[in-house]
Amino acid sequence: MKIRAFVKHALGGIILIPLACFWMTPCWGETLPVLAKSFRSTDQKIPLILYQSANGKMALEWVKLRWENLADSANGNSALQFQFDLQGENASFDSFRSQLWVSALASAIAWQQPWLGAKWTVTEVPQGEVSGNGAALGIALMATASDSVYPQNTVVLGRLNPDGSFGSVRHLASRVEAAAAAGIKRVVIPNLQRFETTEQGEAVNIPALAEKLGLECVLVDDLNEATEVLLHKKLPVASSLQYSPRYPEKLFGMLDAKVRIELDQLNGQSKTWPRSNSQLSALPLPEQILWSKVFQNYDMGIDAYHAGQLYAARDLMRQAHAYTRAVSEIKGGGNKFDYATFDLRANAVREKMVDRLSKPLIDKNELQSALVLAEENDWIYRLNASVQGAQIIARQAFASRSDATPRQQALAQTLLVCAVKVGEYQMEDKSFYSECYQLIAAKGEVPVYNRASILLPQLLPAKLGTAELFILGLESHATQLGESLLFDARLSSFVRVLKDSKTTWEQQQQAAAHQKRKDQPSLVKVGFTPGDGYDTPKAPVPPLPVSSLSDAARCLSWVNEYCEIAMLDQKYLHLGGSFDANTFEWKVADRVALENMLQFADLGARRGISFAESAGLDTSILVLIYEAGSNLRASEDNNLRLEGLRQYWRCALLGSMCGQLSFASRATVFAPDPAPILVSSPLPVAVTASISAAAASIPPALIKPAPPNPPTPAQQ
Repeated sequence: MKIRAFVKHALGGIILIPLACFWMTPCWGETLPVLAKSFRSTDQKIPLILYQSANGKMALEWVKLRWENLADSANGNSALQFQFDLQGENASFDSFRSQLWVSALASAIAWQQPWLGAKWTVTEVPQGEVSGNGAALGIALMATASDSVYPQNTVVLGRLNPDGSFGSVRHLASRVEAAAAAGIKRVVIPNLQRFETTEQGEAVNIPALAEKLGLECVLVDDLNEATEVLLHKKLPVASSLQYSPRYPEKLFGMLDAKVRIELDQLNGQSKTWPRSNSQLSALPLPEQILWSKVFQNYDMGIDAYHAGQLYAARDLMRQAHAYTRAVSEIKGGGNKFDYATFDLRANAVREKMVDRLSKPLIDKNELQSALVLAEENDWIYRLNASVQGAQIIARQAFASRSDATPRQQALAQTLLVCAVKVGEYQMEDKSFYSECYQLIAAKGEVPVYNRASILLPQLLPAKLGTAELFILGLESHATQLGESLLFDARLSSFVRVLKDSKTTWEQQQQAAAHQKRKDQPSLVKVGFTPGDGYDTPKAPVPPLPVSSLSDAARCLSWVNEYCEIAMLDQKYLHLGGSFDANTFEWKVADRVALENMLQFADLGARRGISFAESAGLDTSILVLIYEAGSNLRASEDNNLRLEGLRQYWRCALLGSMCGQLSFASRATVFAPDPAPILVSSPLPVAVTASISAAAASIPPALIKPAPPNPPTPAQQ
């Protein structure tokens, strides 16, 4: 038994390893084989615990997966396919299909290769809410494709975060009880969820509950560890960094010079700032709010600079500088606020952002430039979201029939002026990331061959699938969320990105149909339709840019959007919280759970840097992202710490994607048997479904307002 597993159980208060199960866990000095794909067509059933909405209880359900490896066949197709053979109506189909796409992506990342020529037939689709089973399905896909037996007496309970870590699940105690009642002998649960708080506020010790029910309870951190526990085989893992990530001296010097420019200007002004409570209280409310933002960002920027976190310091200082400009703007306007003028200025600055996104300067369809572009796109996305959100709030507050209070109107004015000034000032240094690229490009380009083009068709539906699950979660929590979603700038931008992604996916499907590609059936469509069912009050927006990014850049920029969805999911559905009407903000409540995720995400981010480093990249951009996450993690504000978690996730996933796109496949393939046994199954039935009906049921309150030559088979 591994020491780590022993310590985990000891810390949990109980050691639950029956002697009969010792063979399932690696022994001292044992070297486990690496999980390898098989040519053999196989199928097997996987046990899941699902919530049955019809009777309001948890129950054991089974899913049957059939794997066929078409990658090397004469008529092989590189696309990932899911086909479903449904018997009768299944209200759970939409969410189950979405979860399969998400789990497929997570397992591909853990296995360090995309699913090439993978044809899956699902002949039994479980009935019930599939949330909380993402990890189980990820392991099930790898087990079936490697011809490994998935233990029929074991249930895996856990969601999958972008870095492959296990996320908490709702109603965990009820799921464990249902597993015991169904005759399951072992449950695998997230290490961070040893306890669950009931609706009555009581804490339930999950390992103790499992012992009481006669279950072995295994605590795991991530998909790699869970796969090792279940299949007694290991996945390829990059070593984590044992030192503090750092970037080269030239980049450090450039950042230092930029921070000093901001510091010199701010220090010259700081002597006249109204720092005392008496000075602040004498000012109008908008100025009070803005000065508070100036002080917060300036102080955090000074701390970051002294700690050597120059990337974070630069961003904080520039925000503080922009807020001082916003104060001057409000002062100059006197008591009158011209909403229409600022709305036009907001559109103008957003048009500059869109123009920057649609006309990349350094895109070379290789990883070094793609990493820089991914970070620049994330920066612009956050700026755009801030401006768009402020427009939405201001439109609500200053509409002719608005019932907003004077304080709420003052806050809306402040947010819009602030967002516009920050956007305008930040875009003045829009060449920053091009400068960064020039400093790190000397190491050379890292080609992706055709791997990015192969991976993209898997990334889009996985993102849309994640969105489907998130929207379903919002629907189920609509009562407690109320109208708070209307005021989340990031959420409104998220919906717009999804619309663009949905359009892109449909265009690809139409192009495939036009080329009469019979091997890419309509079954791979994802049904998410953001729009009429769930929408935010419209803010005038510039037209969406025509995507001119290379496939490599699109693969890495996809990471931003995927992690954005995961962050919003944590914010609203898993970390608790409430809406503060005085600040128009959702206050995240569960600081301890957030810190637990941050601890593991920190390690995941380091591993991501290690993946990229082993692929031959200059990892400076990833180190900058890691630095930003570490800075935000130290904040007292849970919302900022949640953003820090997203940055850690981005670092981990970007690094892993770089490893996939640049390295040869790590998951080797078994030689085919002389006479492989093909397991027959009924012909798949074409199924199309959509989540639009589910989204439409959200209460009206939420609606109103290739380089020349591809790699050889050996390189693949």
